Amino acid sequence: MGTGLMMGRRLLQVLATIAVMTCALPAMAQEQPKTGGTLKVRINADIRATDGLNRDANTDTVLHHIFETLVAYRADLTVGPALAESWTVSDDGKTYAFTLRDGAVFHNGDAVTSSDVKWNWDRRMDPANQWFCIPFFDGSQGLKVEQVATPDPRTVVFTLKAPNALFLAQLASVQCNGWVASPKNVGADGKWLADSAIGSGPFTLKEWVKGQYLALERFADYKPVKEAPSGFAGSREAYVTRCASWSSPTRRRRKPRCLPANSMSCPILNHRVPRKPSRAA
Repeated sequence: MGTGLMMGRRLLQVLATIAVMTCALPAMAQEQPKTGGTLKVRINADIRATDGLNRDANTDTVLHHIFETLVAYRADLTVGPALAESWTVSDDGKTYAFTLRDGAVFHNGDAVTSSDVKWNWDRRMDPANQWFCIPFFDGSQGLKVEQVATPDPRTVVFTLKAPNALFLAQLASVQCNGWVASPKNVGADGKWLADSAIGSGPFTLKEWVKGQYLALERFADYKPVKEAPSGFAGSREAYVTRCASWSSPTRRRRKPRCLPANSMSCPILNHRVPRKPSRAA
């Protein structure tokens, strides 16, 4: 398949995601927050895996709440904070120093460190793992990350071969989803442990019965970034206690449409739950 066609499809997927989020957010923003309860959602197929390198749309929908990226897109398509609360750029435009969010911990209680970020980066950039975004960072398309350094536990520094204005945008890309996972998800043989999902996001994977349902549970020790929520960036405070998703491959597919203003689905769990949520038609 040609590169142009692939990029075109990726762009359409991004625009579709933004459209769904945009049509649902304004009405929700007017509601007062309500916490607790279980949000039940039906998806058209089970997720592929809990390893972010083996993904599809349904997998992304779920893993987005378990893992976090360094930075993410705001609703206006600017790049905002996520796992990294701030960053600086050198005068020559080649060095990006990210400061990790204060108090960020993995679901097993381990602190998230710059070494964890580097470990994930090295794993993704290993050709053996076939991350399809490698060409965006290895110089094949101009942008090349030459080095990732960890001067202290909360600082990770990316050095580029040459200045490139696309670097932050590529890091935030929902098509690449450079999630930071705990190295303890991987065994001594370098393979992802079956059903392991130790992330730093606002929800943990509580249960997964393959082909039937999975359940996410609010992570009590999650400390969101201080910026207001916008798109995939900013505060991702969880308002529901539990989210249960049922997969139904045989269910008749419906035409895509914007969600009603008083309904929610897992992709925007960090936003406020309406006072009286109704069932989508």
